[in-house]
Amino acid sequence: ESGKLIAEFTSSGDRNFQSRVLGHIDPGDIVGELGAMSNEPRSLTIRAIKPSKLLKLPSHQFMKLCNLHPSVMFETVHPIIERSKDLIQH
Repeated sequence: ESGKLIAEFTSSGDRNFQSRVLGHIDPGDIVGELGAMSNEPRSLTIRAIKPSKLLKLPSHQFMKLCNLHPSVMFETVHPIIERSKDLIQH
């Protein structure tokens, strides 16, 4: 597939909203997995910078899928760990 997304963090300081691009998301990458697993509000904004096709999976369906197929959870958590390691090293 084609498409390109970016992950942005927006902070508000003195009424000025500032966005910082934290990374690019390529076709096939997963977004929103932390919110789906933790049931907490999202912390980043994902924005398409090229036309993209997305698949939306509600968190309760994602968790059901993980319960039925634990390997899905592992495959979802592994990129989170890698991104965390990259942030720590930079």
